Amino acid sequence: MAKKKADTAKTVAKKQNVKEDAMNEAEVIVETSEVEEQETKTEEPNGDKTMEEQVEEVIEAVKETTEKVAKKAAKATKSAASKVKKEAKKVAKETVKKVKDKKELVPEVFIQYEAIEAKTEDIIENIKKAYVADGHYVAGIKDLKVYIKPEDGCAYYVINGSYAGNVVL
Repeated sequence: MAKKKADTAKTVAKKQNVKEDAMNEAEVIVETSEVEEQETKTEEPNGDKTMEEQVEEVIEAVKETTEKVAKKAAKATKSAASKVKKEAKKVAKETVKKVKDKKELVPEVFIQYEAIEAKTEDIIENIKKAYVADGHYVAGIKDLKVYIKPEDGCAYYVINGSYAGNVVL
């Protein structure tokens, strides 16, 4: 269980690192655009052009800068998205592998007494059949206690703490 928590913590940390990388790239893009804007603002006005022409040049420069920043941001977003996608696929593969590797032990239990041999799974199935035969639903079984007495040749049971009966082994 501790290993599972550690794996989960590692996965979360990796995802956090990917998010931080994307944020850092976005900050660099914003800083670049701010520097370009300042360079545009600090240019000395040209005396040969009218104010309207100069304003239009500035607007054109801002549009170009905005387009560059938008392209850089889109590229950074795609890069971050692909990193997240790859990490998610990797985590999913690891999880599937762990589930496949982990097989649960299902024991077969037999009860033998003199000439009687019974499998516990068969006894439980017979108990369910008897319960349903009395007009109940199998889904209604929340608690089942079985007491096997080979000397009597029976398995006694109590369902949900109130319904009792027996089946022959």
